[in-house]
Amino acid sequence: MHKLFTFTFALLLTGWSQQVMAQQGKTGGIKPATVSARKLTEDQKIEHLINYIRGLEGATFIRNGSEYSAKAAAEHLELKRKNAGSRIKTARQFIDNLASESSMSGKKYQIRMKEGKTYFSRELLLKELERIEK
Repeated sequence: MHKLFTFTFALLLTGWSQQVMAQQGKTGGIKPATVSARKLTEDQKIEHLINYIRGLEGATFIRNGSEYSAKAAAEHLELKRKNAGSRIKTARQFIDNLASESSMSGKKYQIRMKEGKTYFSRELLLKELERIEK
């Protein structure tokens, strides 16, 4: 029974992640998901935020003065999350402690959108978190 539950839960998560990725708009953002935030765990919210970054088509992630693709930025955040272990319990902690600035230099992460406007990653992630928590 436990294995069946775990497998079913994994399928649901995979489907949810694919659903969010499928909702990417041509403007580079992600359209509002149909999943209710009240049903999302903190881990699922963090996964959503990482996938949100990954889905920013044409965006450039700026870390310590170097430029990276959205995919590379998402991979970097996944690695930071993995290395943080159980210290990070909420999506807000993820944003504040891992996804906003370099732990080495203290420089704030930035995201330059396809159309050229640049934002601090914290600003975009908090806005997206607020949207999915409504």
